[in-house]
Amino acid sequence: MALFVGKAVVVGLICLLAYRVLIGTLPTTWNQRLTVVLDTPQGQVSGSAVTKVSNRLDDGLLQLPQTAGIRTTLHGEAVVLEVMPGRYLFVLLDGAETWAMRAFRLNQISAKDRTNRAVMARLRDLPLDVGADLPPDAYPMFVTFTDITKPETVQRVDLNKLSDYFGKGVKIASVSLEITSEKVTAGRVETVLDWLKDYWANNLNGESLFMLADPKNPPARYLSANSFSTEISKP
Repeated sequence: MALFVGKAVVVGLICLLAYRVLIGTLPTTWNQRLTVVLDTPQGQVSGSAVTKVSNRLDDGLLQLPQTAGIRTTLHGEAVVLEVMPGRYLFVLLDGAETWAMRAFRLNQISAKDRTNRAVMARLRDLPLDVGADLPPDAYPMFVTFTDITKPETVQRVDLNKLSDYFGKGVKIASVSLEITSEKVTAGRVETVLDWLKDYWANNLNGESLFMLADPKNPPARYLSANSFSTEISKP
């Protein structure tokens, strides 16, 4: 039995080495909880969501120049806050793959130590459930809907003018991130935006876009259903 286990370990190490040489590094995967807190005249309102990120560097001998590079994947949903009855603020998924690097300042090191492999090693060493503030220039997009039943009424929210959207006294208190072992959250966005799954199914699997109603904050841009949740395709 011991001999069998030993051989299995050796075979596993050989396979791992072969993968590293021919394909690239094994992926680093982590779950992260983004928490957003607002101050309101009625007290603080908070919301959070756990997303999952995977980062893999394909730089092995079999990689062509056009296929080599960093591959990232993301699973999860936007943060949803009910700021007041029936009025919601959504914190979208754009940039989620880099939140951990920005919140924990993993790139603020000498250039020689700023490789993807070195950054991922530092990320794996981070303690669980210890929060760090996301710097304002790394904030994702915040949006709301003037009519929650109509996707075309989505509006980008200026965080410096939250009171314009939700009433006097509403302002951002904090945006923080933690690495966590908690499971990816799903379903909250679809509960509030009950049209989202049908929209995804009826519009080229979420690739059909709708205009962000943002006349005061150009340039205008488009959003897809996947801006709110990557999980809507699942049964």
